[in-house]
Amino acid sequence: MGRLVYSVDKRVDRLIIIKREPNDKWGASRWLCKCDCGNEVVVSSSDLHRGHTRSCGCYRKETAKKNRCDAEKGENNPAKRLEVRIKISESLMGENNPMFGRTGENSPWFNRKHTEETRKIMSENHADFSGENNPFYNRNHTEETRRIISENHIDFNGGNNPNWQGGISFEPYSPEFNEKLKNKIRERDNYTCQLCGEYGRDVHHIDYNKKNCSPDNLITLCNRDNAKVNFNRSQWEIYFRLYLMLMKSEVNNHG
Repeated sequence: MGRLVYSVDKRVDRLIIIKREPNDKWGASRWLCKCDCGNEVVVSSSDLHRGHTRSCGCYRKETAKKNRCDAEKGENNPAKRLEVRIKISESLMGENNPMFGRTGENSPWFNRKHTEETRKIMSENHADFSGENNPFYNRNHTEETRRIISENHIDFNGGNNPNWQGGISFEPYSPEFNEKLKNKIRERDNYTCQLCGEYGRDVHHIDYNKKNCSPDNLITLCNRDNAKVNFNRSQWEIYFRLYLMLMKSEVNNHG
């Protein structure tokens, strides 16, 4: 198969090439592309050729939203029905859990690592918002704004907060919850938020118990969704347990 040549105005899925960008640090050619949704994104030729990048990210968001169970659809969500919750709970108890005893080399995720190509793609697409790249860098509230904020501040500390859980957030994490374990979970989930499909690094305790560091109780989320799941906790716990059970079933079915 001959080498594909990209040029200005060429369309690749949802992207239209606008202009050539400087090569990356590995020497790979890159292009500034405009997505059908209006956003612009810089993409390498290899990603365009292999179909790794088909849009600015909007396609992935639409697909993830379409394929996942939306935990905010009220009683239409089967995970909220009592009989389903009981069934899920029983299926995850002890030997009924499909991952019971599957630790170490018996785990389907044991010794699985990203390829160099995947690491390169993740590095290229990592957004740096540190220092001057942050849109709020060196911006401060005026004294008048500070005064208005102070006067209108509502105290939601401690027991005044409707989501107060008795102070469990102040409990220390288990020593097991270290970077080695976190990286293992991130690699298992391909550094992808298991809720929205975007890049994720936060490792969330499904049952909100900081001392329960079993891989079956940990899942990768983005920072936004990790904050989001602090509300309606029982609902999210059921959702993630069902989700992991389905994912493990798929792994087992595909060997």
